[in-house]
Amino acid sequence: MSEATESSAQRTYGGFTAVGRKGFFGLSLWAFFGVILAILPILVIWVVVGVKWGLLASALLALLVIPLVVPKRDGRSLYSRWFGRLADVVGDLAGNRDLVNGPAGNAPDGSFRPPGLAADSRISTQVDVYGHEYALITYPRVHHHVVVFECYPTGNTLVDQRAIDRSVAHWGAWLAHLGTETRIVAASVTVETATDTGLRLRRAVTSRLSQIAPRFSRAVVGSILETFNAAAPAINTKIAVTVSGRAQARDEDSVDQDEIVAELSTIVPTLRDGLRLTGAGSTVRSCTEGDIVDYVRVAYDPASAPDVEQLRGMGQGTGLRWEEAGPSVARAPRDYYAHDGVVSTSWTMTEGPKSIIYDSALSNLLRPEARVLRKRVTVLYRPEPAERTAAIVDQMENNASFASSMGPHRSRHNIAQAAAHQMSSEEAQGAGLVRQGLVVTCTVPSVNELRMARQVVTTQAASTRIKIRAAAGSQDVAFQASLPIGVSLPHHSTIPVDVKDAL
Repeated sequence: MSEATESSAQRTYGGFTAVGRKGFFGLSLWAFFGVILAILPILVIWVVVGVKWGLLASALLALLVIPLVVPKRDGRSLYSRWFGRLADVVGDLAGNRDLVNGPAGNAPDGSFRPPGLAADSRISTQVDVYGHEYALITYPRVHHHVVVFECYPTGNTLVDQRAIDRSVAHWGAWLAHLGTETRIVAASVTVETATDTGLRLRRAVTSRLSQIAPRFSRAVVGSILETFNAAAPAINTKIAVTVSGRAQARDEDSVDQDEIVAELSTIVPTLRDGLRLTGAGSTVRSCTEGDIVDYVRVAYDPASAPDVEQLRGMGQGTGLRWEEAGPSVARAPRDYYAHDGVVSTSWTMTEGPKSIIYDSALSNLLRPEARVLRKRVTVLYRPEPAERTAAIVDQMENNASFASSMGPHRSRHNIAQAAAHQMSSEEAQGAGLVRQGLVVTCTVPSVNELRMARQVVTTQAASTRIKIRAAAGSQDVAFQASLPIGVSLPHHSTIPVDVKDAL
């Protein structure tokens, strides 16, 4: 995100650009070259074989290209939607939609571990150079290690606009710093809102209530406990940072966990201290193993939230292990994700804002909703290494120049070109480049409330100027991506992330 303009009252922000090589007719550069190469043998068929076979080959090529040039809906081509439907059919036939954990379930060890991309994950407790404990989530298949921080942001109510601008600037600097750390490959910010159980207020009040207090005073306190906390929101904010343990050179072996822990012992305090100036609040702490396990357990089974909160409030903890944090039963149809008696539905970002936005752009989307059990808004970041930002910015500038000279919407393309020039200038001055995404997840009691949840999120997302779409066919994956456990979806893909970025 780059700063676009500055007014006397409030700064505006923009420069959100899709990274990729652009070709003609809405095709990517590589797809366009593929079509050109396919035309050459067709010309040979026209000349050597004859007109009849040439027409047939041309018609076949047209049928293959048309789904690519048809105007895209939700950022997906016809091929993408067709293959998504095919994957749904294959999944139904293979019986991959249902999950049963526990001794009589699908897990080989009879556990209740988190499913899907986190099935092989494990968690451990480490100590940084200052003696503070932190939890480390490890994904052996992709060699990723995740550290999670818990924040207590104060919000922007009654905060001077200059202070807000400084916090946004520090947040941009913190993201740019991620690109200078060669092993950091992803980060995420998760803001979860849920209806408060009232246990914290009751515990705070009753612990200070004198046994010799007058009857009237005790009655007033009891009335407050019964009415004041009704439907009050509980807000939880967590930031996850993902570190790669893969070899950085082809002739090197993957780095083992002991070496990663040694590096993180100095990186974790730096990241934690840097967050205090970003609006995350003066109290930023590293999550412990119990914090993460309890959070994931409640996310999969919201009915356990009161018990978990009560045990944590008593100071003894829940004692749950990572192997007990997942759901007991789950099902993943195309349009929702059912788990432990509740239903969740998720959306993902398809396109960033095309115009300028303010620092309060996500305020409506983050707003608590009383009719939803739990709502998570997770912003995903993938910082580009500092040595690659110059080449990527140059590519984006070339794309903007190419688009401004082709086709309609010349004015919008000219604005995009000006933003690309500004981005190039800011990169030359040391600014970082970060890929961004967004996942929104709502959890409701039953399938009957899904329509209400969709209306709520659609209405709230309209003011953000961010285009989102339902994660059809991948609701279980989107649900897990919204959790603050550092699942970086591009790195779990079958296609290597470097290849996807190049396309």
